[in-house]
Parts: sequence; structure tokens; C-alpha cells
Amino acid sequence: MKIYPTTYCMNRALRLQLTRLSSNSTSCYNNIRETDTLSDKHTVNLQNISEGSYYNHQNRRRILKGHYSCGRYIQRQHCSSFVDGNISDGLRSTPPWRILFFGTDHFSLFTLKCLNENRLQDNGSVVESIEVVTGKEKKSVRCYAEQAGLEVHNWPIVVQDGQYDVGVLVSFGSLIPEKVINSFPYGILNVHPSLLPRWRGASPLVHTILNGDKETGISIMEIRPKHFDTGPVLIQEKFPVPPDCTTRQLHNTLGPIGGKMLLKGLYNLPTLERLEVPQSGKEVSYAHKTKPEMTYIDWENQTTMSIDRQYRALHEDFPLKSYYGKILVKLRSMVPVTDQIDESILYHYGNTHHNLPPGTPCYGRNSKICWIKCKDGWVGFREFIIKKKMTASDFYSGYLINDMYKNNVFTSHKNHLMEGVLDKKMTAAD
Repeated sequence: MKIYPTTYCMNRALRLQLTRLSSNSTSCYNNIRETDTLSDKHTVNLQNISEGSYYNHQNRRRILKGHYSCGRYIQRQHCSSFVDGNISDGLRSTPPWRILFFGTDHFSLFTLKCLNENRLQDNGSVVESIEVVTGKEKKSVRCYAEQAGLEVHNWPIVVQDGQYDVGVLVSFGSLIPEKVINSFPYGILNVHPSLLPRWRGASPLVHTILNGDKETGISIMEIRPKHFDTGPVLIQEKFPVPPDCTTRQLHNTLGPIGGKMLLKGLYNLPTLERLEVPQSGKEVSYAHKTKPEMTYIDWENQTTMSIDRQYRALHEDFPLKSYYGKILVKLRSMVPVTDQIDESILYHYGNTHHNLPPGTPCYGRNSKICWIKCKDGWVGFREFIIKKKMTASDFYSGYLINDMYKNNVFTSHKNHLMEGVLDKKMTAAD
């Protein structure tokens, strides 16, 4: 973990306390339970937790926190709590917390709703107050916040030291300056839908589906300035990716879980921050922002399974596209991939269908599906859009048997689906 430099004077009692704590070098990972199913309760094992030692120097909040996996201590400018067990400067060591929430879209909304519902509880609330920072556009977070009567601030924002206890950021899309991060005694927590350091960046769920990952998860981490999704992890839980899952289905599954995990973390915030785990520098991958070229199909180089994953990852927001000759066609309602060959393909081409060029179309009269040849087989679609929506039957009668177009094939188009996943320079905002 990066050590943030600062000047300070440490008294002898504090040095002795840190020496005693650093001798307890037990792995952080043993204190964080990973669950394997979506039905498991999302809890953190907080046994055998040692109290850290804190201090306040010239009204500048700083903390020395234990990192048990390597036995060393990290200086941070944006946390504080107590000296010799006493609260200093009115800073809190227990909930309820004053929270400033950063978010924009529907995935952010899951967590904001969870926090606000907790705030409205009569007993046991971990949230005292919430204010919201968002963009000027009328997106999900702004609409909900205004309807719920929460105070809303436009980004960028200036935050005064001690005005809030902790920040919460979910799918915000902008780097937070170091000065803003340091204004929160407990920093800013990020709810990220991947098993960091895998899939840092703007589109982790899209890349989870594109890559055919068998498992995913939620990471609750502390943000750091200048880079996205590189901070230490406080809580991380694994979940299986349901078969044939789409991005939106995964989004709707993980969103509420992320909010619940964050609440559990807030109940134990000072403790969890002393159990943070720095991200590994190995196995880092980057979920770059979805680009228009990713929606094109490369018939020559993509397999049936690759096109299936591309469709499930993108089609709910970005229809797949291909040129039929010079005509741009959007392909919708893809049918599940199967090894069984449609009888119309066998009727027209027999066993020679394997030798047809990628992009060749064939209409199934009985199934009413338009099949298109790819690298290792056929994929089928029931709907198309060429200026307007049409069925596969309409596409067949209007184009496949039309003398003007019947000799056309669908053109392969490079889409760079997995290009640059190891290149952090291409990573867009989270």
C-alpha cells in the first residue's frame, strides 16, 4: 500500500502502542469472510480486533492504522478518532455517521436507497444524515434525492473539514481530488461490483459477462486520489455469475447486495479501516468504458459463444450491429446458442454449410429465425432494425430474396472487445 507522506511528532506512548500492535501480524484475509452464494448473509468476522492509536496535531486529522498482513502502519491524512481512548475535536468513533454520497446512475441508486431507508429507521440507524453530490443531469440519483427531500449538491463541490464523517461513492464517473478525500475523517468508501483488482474501471459488469467469468463479487474499498479503483479493500465477497445472465440482471442482483454490505461496514467502520487489505499488483484487469465499436460483430473471428456473451453483455443498452452489404442492420432477440443445425440450413446447404463464408445468412422457414454463419457455427436472431423494427420474416422477404440484396453477406467488423484489458492508460472513469 502506498504510504501518504506527512510531517508529525509522535510521542513515546504512541510509538510503544504501535510496536505492540505491529507484533500481532496476522493475515487480514482471515478476518474477511468470502461467501459463495447470493443467499448467504453478508457479514464480516471481526474477532480478535486490536484498538489502534490515533492523534490530532495542529487541528489536522491524521491516523496511523495497522495493516496486519505485513505488520506495518500506514499514515493517512483523512482519518482521525481518539488519543489515549478519548475523542478529540468532537470526532466520532461510533455511528450514526454524517454521510456525503457521490453517485449518478441506477446502480448508485441501490446504495443511496439503502442508506436513506436506514436513516429513517426508529432504532439502530447507522446513518444520521445524508447529502448527495451528483451531476446536473436529471439521472436516477438526482431524481430520487430530490423526491426524498435530501440536500443535493452539483459536482464539483468544496467540502469543509469535519462537515461529514465519511463519504460514500458508487458509480460516480469522476476522480475525487485529494483535498476533498482528506476532508472526511474516515475517507470515502467505494462500492465496486467486481473482485478487485479484477475489472477496475467504468464497466466491470459488462466485462464480467464478455469474458465469461464464472464468479464476480462486491468490493468495498477506500478511494485514493489520481487513480480509479486502486485503494485498499475493506470488505470483499464472491458470488457465482448465473448462467446466461445479462449485464442488467447482474446489475440488479449485485446492486442491493452492495448497499447491504456497505451498511454492515459502516456499523464497524473504525475497526474495518484497521483491517484494510491493499490490492495485489498481480492479476489486474481493466473494464474500459463501453465504446460504439464494441457493438459490431466480427463474424470471421468470433465463435457462437463469443457472440452470445457479447449480446448478453451489451444488447440491453446497445444493440449489436453489422453491415449487410452497405446496409447497417441492428440485430435483436438473439436465440440461445445450440449445437443443433436448423433444418433450413441443412436443406439449402447440406453438410457443406461448414464451408460457407462467415456472415452468410439463412432464413429458417419453420423456426422463423434468421441464422448467420460465424467462425464455428450459426447464431440466430428473430428481430432486426433497418430504420424500423422488423421480424426475421420481414427481413427475409425484404432483403434476403430481393434481387438487389440477395447476394450480400454480413460484413465482419473489428470490435476490440477484449483489447486493452491489461492497459490502465485506457481505463475510463468508474
